[in-house]
Amino acid sequence: GGGQQVGMSQTTAGDNISLSSNLFTFSATGWYQISYSITMRSNFAGRSCAGFVWRNNNVGALPGGTSMEYFRYNSYGEENALVATCIFNVTNTSHQYELETLLLSGTMNHQILFSDHYRGVQIIRLR
Repeated sequence: GGGQQVGMSQTTAGDNISLSSNLFTFSATGWYQISYSITMRSNFAGRSCAGFVWRNNNVGALPGGTSMEYFRYNSYGEENALVATCIFNVTNTSHQYELETLLLSGTMNHQILFSDHYRGVQIIRLR
């Protein structure tokens, strides 16, 4: 992909899902669901359109896994919550997946907010 990987740490271990170097792998084929809600601040004093994309590194962006927001011109940091839910089929356990940043316009000078902001990524196996 063209964006930056979103740094993550695994806080709970799920069956068939592992996280290493910000890449997810699945040890069992089947249908999975990813949901994420991440608050991001623009530190760019200009307009930008930025967000996240859920990618299979062998196939590309997965339908429904992209969340984009418009960050308006300001000098104090526009904040937006980026939210998406995507259902996808893992057919090959050697494929790796990642959540990447995506910039459509402007400059990518954004930060993910941690304290006092809800953030999280959840992946579950459906069947």
